[in-house]
Amino acid sequence: MVSDRQAAFRADYRQVISPLYSPLMHVVLIYALGLSAMWLFIHKLHQPSWLELAAILPVLVVSNLFEWFLHQHILHRPRPGFMGIYKRHSGAHHQFYTNHLYTIDCLRDFRITLFPPYLLAVFMCITAPPALIVGLLWSANAGWLVMATTTGYYLVYEMIHLGCHCRRIAFCATCR
Repeated sequence: MVSDRQAAFRADYRQVISPLYSPLMHVVLIYALGLSAMWLFIHKLHQPSWLELAAILPVLVVSNLFEWFLHQHILHRPRPGFMGIYKRHSGAHHQFYTNHLYTIDCLRDFRITLFPPYLLAVFMCITAPPALIVGLLWSANAGWLVMATTTGYYLVYEMIHLGCHCRRIAFCATCR
């Protein structure tokens, strides 16, 4: 059951998506940036030890805790300085998708489903200081593994989140 308000919001949201928006380019930009960065980070490794490689697991745990913290304290609660992402997430994403209607109807819905491509660069910048500290206190390999792991986590998160909103493999060609 879709409320009139949600149906109107979805129609209005789709109406203001630029005609230049390309769902395919959206996905390509995210994964081209992310995979290129991961390739760079991994190629900076020099004979990582098993102990350094074992650091991947705690980095994944911290990444999950960070994602939870963002959702719990920033994306779902208005906070000064973070109103833009709060409004996009809670005000737009969670109004476009609800428990009753949570699936993508067409590829142009990627605009409200996926993070903007620049956000991956923002998250890599947020990760850089902790990775640098790990690199200085432990080893350069550990620092590069922090960068590679968090970037990979981001890409997997995007894929899983997109999958959560997919009802079927074949999408309709146009949004109505």
